[in-house]
Amino acid sequence: MKATRLGVEEIRRARPVVAKAAIRTPLVRLNVWDAPAEIYLKLENLQPIGSFKIRGAANAMSGVSRSELAKGVLVASAGNMAQGAAWNARRLGVPCTVIAPDHAPDTKVAAIERLGGRVIRRRSCDGRQRHHRSRAAGGSARGRYRLDSLGRRWPGRRHRHRASRAQACGPHLRRRNGDRRPSLRVDESRLTAGGRLRAVVCRRHRQQDGVPHHAGHGAGPPRWVVDGESRRDCCGAAADGGAQSRDRRRRRRSGPGGGRIALVTGGGRGIGRAIALSLASAGADVGVTARSFKELDETAAAIRALGRRAEAIVCDVSERIQVDAMIARVSTALGDPLILVNNAGIAASAKVTDTTDEMWDRMLRVNASGAFYCTRAVLPLMLAAKWGRIVNMASVAARAGAPYIAAYTASKHALLGLTRAVAAEVAGRGITVNAVCPGYVDTEMTDASAANIVKRTGRTDEDARKILEGFSPQGRLMTTPEVAAMTTYLCSEVARGINGQGIVIDGGALQS
Repeated sequence: MKATRLGVEEIRRARPVVAKAAIRTPLVRLNVWDAPAEIYLKLENLQPIGSFKIRGAANAMSGVSRSELAKGVLVASAGNMAQGAAWNARRLGVPCTVIAPDHAPDTKVAAIERLGGRVIRRRSCDGRQRHHRSRAAGGSARGRYRLDSLGRRWPGRRHRHRASRAQACGPHLRRRNGDRRPSLRVDESRLTAGGRLRAVVCRRHRQQDGVPHHAGHGAGPPRWVVDGESRRDCCGAAADGGAQSRDRRRRRRSGPGGGRIALVTGGGRGIGRAIALSLASAGADVGVTARSFKELDETAAAIRALGRRAEAIVCDVSERIQVDAMIARVSTALGDPLILVNNAGIAASAKVTDTTDEMWDRMLRVNASGAFYCTRAVLPLMLAAKWGRIVNMASVAARAGAPYIAAYTASKHALLGLTRAVAAEVAGRGITVNAVCPGYVDTEMTDASAANIVKRTGRTDEDARKILEGFSPQGRLMTTPEVAAMTTYLCSEVARGINGQGIVIDGGALQS
């Protein structure tokens, strides 16, 4: 195929036809609601999936030929949107090529490569170089860096050991342009369930972000290990880190969390916050989502106070685009989530004749579709790791009907059906999918139900709460720690025999 140069003007001409006709250039940068967004672009027919708004972005793409690009997703950036694109390309099973400027952060490039994306480094079209250059014009091979015909940065002879972290040990540098350093080869079969790949290097060769550089010193190239393996650095010295580090790793691997990454939707308050804190106490790093950033900050601070990492993300789970971007962000910040708790949900009461289309649609989108979007996004990661735990927060309304909550009951029945279908599909692959069906729990949602009773009947708030407590033979409301404890147990290794179940927590009212 004849190489075709793509420029800014060609992209600008493509702007008006995003949702109507084929785009005549594969280079676009899509922006959805100013959030880290998914980017789908099929180079087969050069048409995007969906209707998006384009922001022309050819700064890092000047002079790229079509013959250089594989069919798949193409992104002209190396930021959060590129990570989202790499994530979605991985989920769809298509290749992803990212055209990154030479000044792109190495951490971003490494994150994209971890997601399976191919990164091509380009010079900025305005000629600016934000890295150190040698004094010789154009970058002498004897200087700090040299640039090839594609504008990619290579280590010079004199300062080869100071090459950029993201490129120094990359497979594409192996035995090329006189660079004889060994490339890193990682045996993916050693990635145990939930294990995180780590580079073990001596202090002399250690770099930031866990990406080591090895300039031929010591006994051999850096070793890559998984949590729990015997660790020795690149020079053969023990890298255990002392008794404190051993104790810390032992605590991380103990308990249901076991150092894994958990994602809890609706984790800003109530049951979601209790579950997030319970998983963190069990040793998991937790990503939490909700629609209120203030509540998320409080939950994340409480998780960090327990000595675990936390990532707070504002996300509406009823929007598929936001869900995919959220999963990509959690994977980048913490690691691939192998524990998913679909807790986000809403409730409303009304007679069937008073239930509006908007109420019905919103209830199903949040309570059922939101859990489906999250499950579909994380399931490939769990299948690759051959381990995973999914817990859906249903309700006793998923097991029995009740008046005035037709939309809510239908959505929870759908959620329980989704639980059983996915559990049957992944059975025998190290993944369990279960649902927790609590009765009335002492949360703000139950307070709203009591207020609704007061509004409809004219009774006092105390009488309304007694009515709700009367649904349990124990004469009380369930508590958030009770629900969180059951959820944490279902996420543990010892619960691997429980799959496809809807476990009721209501004090014995509903017996199956």
